[in-house]
Amino acid sequence: MALFINGIGSVSPASALGPLPDEARAGSRLHAIEPDYALFLDVRASRRLSRIVKMGIAAAGLALREAGVAQPDGVIAGTGWGCLEDTVTFLQKLVVNDEDLLSPTAFIYSTHNTIAAQIAYLLKCRGYNNTYSHRNISFESALLDAQLLAAEQPALKLLVGGIDELTDTSFAVLSRLKTFKSQQPDGPPDELYDTDTPGTWAGEGATFFVVSGEAGPTTQAQLLAVRTVSFGTPEQAAAIARQLLAAHDLPQADVLLTGENGDTENDHAIQRFLAEFGHAGLVHKFKHLCGEYPTASAFALSRATALLAAPADGGPRPAHAPTTVLIYNRFQQQHQSLMLLAAC
Repeated sequence: MALFINGIGSVSPASALGPLPDEARAGSRLHAIEPDYALFLDVRASRRLSRIVKMGIAAAGLALREAGVAQPDGVIAGTGWGCLEDTVTFLQKLVVNDEDLLSPTAFIYSTHNTIAAQIAYLLKCRGYNNTYSHRNISFESALLDAQLLAAEQPALKLLVGGIDELTDTSFAVLSRLKTFKSQQPDGPPDELYDTDTPGTWAGEGATFFVVSGEAGPTTQAQLLAVRTVSFGTPEQAAAIARQLLAAHDLPQADVLLTGENGDTENDHAIQRFLAEFGHAGLVHKFKHLCGEYPTASAFALSRATALLAAPADGGPRPAHAPTTVLIYNRFQQQHQSLMLLAAC
């Protein structure tokens, strides 16, 4: 079941097709450029909510505004890390108070479904609401759920997103585990792929999409297929990618968007995928713009959609513009994902 992408909202280090701003980068850590939350929340609510929830609300609001939708029929979120800031706060109080007289507030806000729940609460959306936390295929799981709902009721307007935050504590812990590069880069962002060393750049972001089983006046692209490959090899993922193209009568995709991130092991695996897949078109990368986090594929989907969208002035698409994009993502784990998009 194809999903039509009718609106996108993103709070990330870089915009979908823009460069990485200097203020978003601090060594091997990329920070999301946050908007003025007063545009989406009143002051009291903004003080009460954690940073990741506010990022999600802002991204959802931007997506709904672009799609011209006041209230979605459902909210589906994917997050690998969940609300880290509230989780750390709760654990700190647990230790300081010797597990006694604990306020439940931090625990309530630390649960993974807090983001989707708060968005639905603010929008007064009483429809379908679900959150997926499946490591680095959390966002893809949310998309698969949206596809199932759209197959049953194509007219539904669903808000689907991927969101993860990075805190000082999680950055320190993951750095000790060698997840992120220890050296401090000072060159252009795309030098990330030239290091051939272990580790990657830390990232974060919130990206939401308004999707439906029917095209509308604001439709930018259509998501033809989503596949996940768990505990499989890059060669097996390449075979599934070829099957996706064949199922849609495509000899190849115009653009292949890959999840290379500068980590030696991860990028060598992606090179194995490329060798087996035999792609002859353009190959783009995206993690030098958003960093690495479990739902970075949501940023990749926004970038792929921007490549396929018609000009903002309503004019015809340029003759050289791509009409199909295949996204292949992975990160050190046994979970890989594929997303195939086409222009409308």
